[in-house]
Amino acid sequence: MCDNLNTLNLNEWQKYIDNKKNNILDQIDKSNMLDNSIENKKFIEILKSIINCKIFNVSQFTFLSIKLLITYGFIDPQILLDILNNNINVNNSDNINNNNNPEPNLKNILKIIIEFIVKIEISLNYNCILIIHFLNKINNGTNNNKNETPDVFNIFSKIDNDITNSIKSSTIILLFLKFIIKLEKYENINKNQHIINNIIKFNDNNNTNNSITNINYNVKKSTILTLKIKMYLDTFMSNINNYFLNTNKTNTNIYSICIEYIICIVETLYNEFNYLFDILELCIILNFKNNNINFTDNKKKELENIKNEIKHLINNEINICKELFKN
Repeated sequence: MCDNLNTLNLNEWQKYIDNKKNNILDQIDKSNMLDNSIENKKFIEILKSIINCKIFNVSQFTFLSIKLLITYGFIDPQILLDILNNNINVNNSDNINNNNNPEPNLKNILKIIIEFIVKIEISLNYNCILIIHFLNKINNGTNNNKNETPDVFNIFSKIDNDITNSIKSSTIILLFLKFIIKLEKYENINKNQHIINNIIKFNDNNNTNNSITNINYNVKKSTILTLKIKMYLDTFMSNINNYFLNTNKTNTNIYSICIEYIICIVETLYNEFNYLFDILELCIILNFKNNNINFTDNKKKELENIKNEIKHLINNEINICKELFKN
């Protein structure tokens, strides 16, 4: 993809992320989890329009964060170059750390971060399509409440229209559900958590300086993330159900229910990057130690400043999403 990291810009990075999204959708299409019917193939082809939706610009703030770490010498640019050129595979072996070299862990966490970008951008856009499909079904082709629809949802209307016009209504919901199941299975949450646990174990065995990091690893597990997402979905479905049972709808708004659901997911998934970048910080520090590079007070301050900047980028992106869905 790229021969020189100095020439890598945001557009090239985005092309790489978009290609990864396309590969995931292609693999889901070929999976036995979904049928090989013509309608299913149409469904997946239409869903590929997700790739062009840039509402959830996770790839942008992640690119800027990694570039900061490279610019200040915390990450060897060749490591990222190898990942972008597909020269590194994530290794989940229990023996990954036995050679006492932290560099594979650094490569692995970067790969996991990139995988996470791809999957949550697909997932968030997919949830918006599902919601707009649901809202369109409620409106049932009338103009009722359409003026209340947040503008951001209209971006997904063409995708939903293509699905509705190409696939039988009795089949659409089934395909939506099957896609969710397959996307969840493709995420390899357990594998990635296994790798992270190995990184943490490696740190415990090699870190003699307890002040290096104060990350609370014990309470931050991927299973908690999955449970949170499921909880938000359950709450969303309950609120929708109550909306239809409530004969007096003057105090409720179906769009606000949908918006609250999306924003809760955005905040949860975006904040997961803080955790992943904490793990990346850990790998960076151990890599310095392994290469006998003095991690001076100035370098500590630089890394802390970059971490704060990354948190600012994440919070800023969350606020942008909130504003988009409120208008």
